[in-house]
Amino acid sequence: MKSTNFSVNDSQVAADFAQPYELKDDVVRKMALRNIDNVGPAGSINSNIEDMAKWVILHLGKGKFAGRKLIGESTLTDMHMPHVTIPSLPDPDEPETSPDSYGMGWFIQTYHGHYWVHHGGAIDGFIALVSFFPNDGVGVIAFANMNGAALPGLVTRSAVDRLFGIERKDWYDKALSRWKLGKQASKQAEEKKDTLRKPGTKPAHFLSEYAGEYEHPGYGAITVQTRADQLVLTFNNIVTPFEHWHFEILNGLENPDDHTFENLRIQFLSNLKGDVDRVAVPLEPAVDDIVFHKRPDSKLSDPTYLTRFAGIYELAGQEITIALQGKILTVTVPGQPLYELSADRNDEFNLKGVAGFSVRFAADGQGAMTAFFNQPNGVFELKRKGN
Repeated sequence: MKSTNFSVNDSQVAADFAQPYELKDDVVRKMALRNIDNVGPAGSINSNIEDMAKWVILHLGKGKFAGRKLIGESTLTDMHMPHVTIPSLPDPDEPETSPDSYGMGWFIQTYHGHYWVHHGGAIDGFIALVSFFPNDGVGVIAFANMNGAALPGLVTRSAVDRLFGIERKDWYDKALSRWKLGKQASKQAEEKKDTLRKPGTKPAHFLSEYAGEYEHPGYGAITVQTRADQLVLTFNNIVTPFEHWHFEILNGLENPDDHTFENLRIQFLSNLKGDVDRVAVPLEPAVDDIVFHKRPDSKLSDPTYLTRFAGIYELAGQEITIALQGKILTVTVPGQPLYELSADRNDEFNLKGVAGFSVRFAADGQGAMTAFFNQPNGVFELKRKGN
C-alpha cells in the first residue's frame, strides 16, 4: 500500500492527488486541503482505490494476501464480530438493512441477510466507504471528493444489489428526493433564522474591548480583532468575521474559504470589574461551551516594564512594599501574608487567591507612581515614597 499515507501534506506529493470540493449555494467550489495531523487517528489515513482494494482482499482472505499470512484469522474474526450494541430501531424506509452493531473498528449489520462489515470516513471535501461481505467474498470501495456527498453509500448499495442479484432499488432517485426536500427545508429554516434574535439590543462594550487573545489549556488560542464594524475571530487558522447578534452574543458570518464557523454563536463574558475577560464557544455539541480566557497584556510579564511599579507605598502612615521577584510583582502588607499579583490589563493586577481585590498603577506627567488598591469596600489610593 505504497500510495497510502497519514497526512494531506504527503498526499500532495502525488502527481494526480484528488482535490476537495463542496456544494455551496448551488455552486461547486474547490476547498482548501485542511491539515488534521493533530487528530490523525480520527481521519488522517489517505489512500487510493488500488491500495484499499488490497486492504479489503486481506480481510476477505482471512489474513492472507498474495500468498503471505499477515494477520491471524482469529484476530480478523474478532474484529468482524459485534462487540458493542448501538441502540437503534430498524429504519422503516430501509427494511432490508438491520440496525448497526460495532466490532473492533468496523460497523456490522446485515443487508438482505448478507453479513456486512463496513466503515466510512469523511474530512473536508472527501468522503469514503469501505465495505465487505465476509461470507460472500465480496468487497466494495467507494470514494467521493465532494463535501458531505451521499454518493459512496448509494454506489455501494447499487453495486451490491447487482452482485447479489437482488431486486434493484432506485437508491439514487430516493436520495435525490430526500436531498431536494432537505434543501427546501433548510432554505425555509434559514429565512426564519432572525426569529431567534432579540431585537433592539446592543453590545455592552466598545468593539475594541472584545479584541485580544483568549486561551484554553486544551483547545489553544483564539485571536479576536476589530475590522471596521465587525469582530474577526481566528482559531486554528480559520478566519471568520462575526456580527452582533444580541446582547453579548455574536454570530459567525460567511467566509467563502471556510464555512466551519458560519452561524456559530459565541458569547463574551465580563468579570466583576466590567472587563471582557472570557469568550464561550460551542465547539462540542455534547458538552458545555468551551470557555477561553483572555490573556493578560504581554508587557505585564516583562521584568523591565514591571520595575516601574516596584517601591514602598504609603497608606495612613503604614508602609506597603511592592517588589519584583523574577516576572512576578508581590505585595507585602505589615501583619499579612505575602501576596502575588496576577497580571491583568491596563497596568492592573489581581491579588492571587483573593477574589475581588486588585491593584492598578498610574503615573502622572512627572512619573510619580500611585497604586490604587481596589477592594469590595472601596478604592484605596497609595502614593509611592520617593517618587
